[in-house]
Amino acid sequence: MKYIGVKEASKKWDISDRRVRLMCSEGRIEGAVKLEWSWVIPENTAKPTDGRTTRHMKNRYLRLGNIDLEKIDKCKTEYPFSPSVYNTTYGQLLIYNNLLYALKEESLPLNKEAILEVLEGKLTQKLKFEELLFISNVKASYLRINELFREFTDYTFKELLQIVFQGTTYDKDYNEEIKLQMEVLFSQYEVEWKVLNPLYKALLVFTELERIKPLKKYNTVISLLVLNGILTTSGFYPISFDETMNSEINATLTLVKRRGNYQDFALIVERCLLTSYNEISYV
Repeated sequence: MKYIGVKEASKKWDISDRRVRLMCSEGRIEGAVKLEWSWVIPENTAKPTDGRTTRHMKNRYLRLGNIDLEKIDKCKTEYPFSPSVYNTTYGQLLIYNNLLYALKEESLPLNKEAILEVLEGKLTQKLKFEELLFISNVKASYLRINELFREFTDYTFKELLQIVFQGTTYDKDYNEEIKLQMEVLFSQYEVEWKVLNPLYKALLVFTELERIKPLKKYNTVISLLVLNGILTTSGFYPISFDETMNSEINATLTLVKRRGNYQDFALIVERCLLTSYNEISYV
């Protein structure tokens, strides 16, 4: 019998070396044998299924709810998205509300007046330099949102982080478990959720990023950017959460985490999206 190494298997199955080694150690690759410090695998062994895909939702049914897609698609046709919306008062308010929601969610200090001044392009001494730069980078990311979210992949996600945190420092919580969960998320988006409406894909990715929490700080800011990136690259308008919605959204996310029930959160996203179209019709 001919054997191959971990690197050959990772290329053959299009997964990382790390995942191959982990599956070998968990006994999930048939015929894998450990020789001193390395693993060898029978050449003809089939790629194992990934048991981690919905591990946090084991024995649960993903209930996505019933968003009125026909009504939203009509709005999408009537008001096609343009990144220039972020240069309007409405666009600045959307970014402002999302920042306030995210910072409150993470119990981070808020200076509403200073945040608004930065979004308006004004200089302020009410924030630390890194905070000022971070908010400016968030605004720049929204302006480039369609460019950044050609696809939701590991590469584009890292590219987003580089832009948002350019010139600042940030803490990634990328331990081994989180790295694996993020790989699963990218795989689910590309394969399992491929046929879903972009609206559903956006809310699924948002809730997963909030569950995994790959960043120790500003995770919710990034989750919202990703949610809106997926929406706008699909032609929808972006949505905003505001700081009055924290309790409501947290209650729905609890249902998602415990029961795989997305219905209430989907209704919030639908409501916010219709509000966006209602607002933009007056711009």
